[in-house]
Amino acid sequence: MRTVIFPVAVHSCLLQFDVRVKDFVIAGERYLSVSDDNKIFRLLPNKCSCRKLVTRAEAEHLVVSGQAEPIWKYKDRRVQMDDLSIWMAQQVMVPRIDLISKADIERAYTSDDPEVAEAAIEYIEEVHRMYMENRAKLIVPFKEEYLGDWPLPTTDEYGGVVGGRLIFPFSKDERTSGGHR
Repeated sequence: MRTVIFPVAVHSCLLQFDVRVKDFVIAGERYLSVSDDNKIFRLLPNKCSCRKLVTRAEAEHLVVSGQAEPIWKYKDRRVQMDDLSIWMAQQVMVPRIDLISKADIERAYTSDDPEVAEAAIEYIEEVHRMYMENRAKLIVPFKEEYLGDWPLPTTDEYGGVVGGRLIFPFSKDERTSGGHR
C-alpha cells in the first residue's frame, strides 16, 4: 500500500488591505506578491480555516498554470517563497436567477408609458432569444444515415457528433418516480 503525502496547503482566505513594500515586511507573516518584480505585497490573515492540501507537483502545476500564486515569507533576512503553501482565489458564486422578472413583465404589459413598455418587451424578447439559442446548442442537428436498421453516428467539420439527439438526455432512472407531490 502506498501512502500519498499532501505537504502543500492551498489557501483561499481573503487578503487583507494592508500593503507592504519589500523592505517593510514582518517576520512570521505571510504575504502575496501584487507586483511582477515581487516588491509589493499584500498581507494574508494570521489565522484561517483553509484545509485543502495538495502534493508539491500539483502545487507547482497550479502556480505555473496561473491558477494559484506562491505565498511569500520573510526568512533568513530576506523575502522567500514559502514551499509549504500557495494561494488560490475563491470561486465566484453566480446567482441562479431568472433574467425576466415579474417587474419586467408588468412594465411590458401594464406600463402607461409606451417607450418603457416597448423597451421592456424588447428586453423580454432578447432574453427569450438567448434562451432559445442556448437550448439549441444542447440538441445535435438531425442527419439521417443508416447501416441496415442501425443509425450511423456521424461527425461535422468540427468533430462534433451529428445525429439529431439531445446531448444531455435524461433517462427514466433520473426522474422522480410518481412525480412531485
